[in-house]
Amino acid sequence: MNIETFPESLSSAANNIHMKESTLLLLNGSSAAGKTTIATLLSEMDGVEWIHPDGLWDPSMDQREATFKAVALAVSQHQAANIVVIDKQFRHQFMLDAFAEYGVTAGKQILLYCNSADRRHRLEQRGWNEADIAIMEDWAQWLYKDSRAAGNVAIDTSVHRTDEVVSFIRHYFSKWEWINRVSQL
Repeated sequence: MNIETFPESLSSAANNIHMKESTLLLLNGSSAAGKTTIATLLSEMDGVEWIHPDGLWDPSMDQREATFKAVALAVSQHQAANIVVIDKQFRHQFMLDAFAEYGVTAGKQILLYCNSADRRHRLEQRGWNEADIAIMEDWAQWLYKDSRAAGNVAIDTSVHRTDEVVSFIRHYFSKWEWINRVSQL
């Protein structure tokens, strides 16, 4: 199965994370990895709110600033949600820095990725040119290495249907929340 580091990451997370009002889920991945598709489906579930990136990020913002803005928005305006989903592209360290800045103690990253052929096809359907596709390919490889080095869950959207990805994420978070509750007893 191409869903990586699910069980082994749970026990260490339980020792370090304590539930707060909302749990933040940052869906990371290159363009065309499936972040918005999965975020849309997750947002249809009770208790899940989605911070849609379109219109929120000023093109002049750097990636770190945009990550901080997303986390600040989640913390300040989405306290009633059980899970707040943010889908964007970011370096893992920027997420950690933003969590520290805003006091987030319940947050996780899941990387969505796809193979090069699927990414190329999806981007071509969006009208991307060859040069931009090549840049995105390099970025996708970098994101994968960065995320996996940090021990994050990675899901291959070339192999798994969207309903399988959503089901896995639901299962992952229900296990994660249960472990956090048990660790607080």
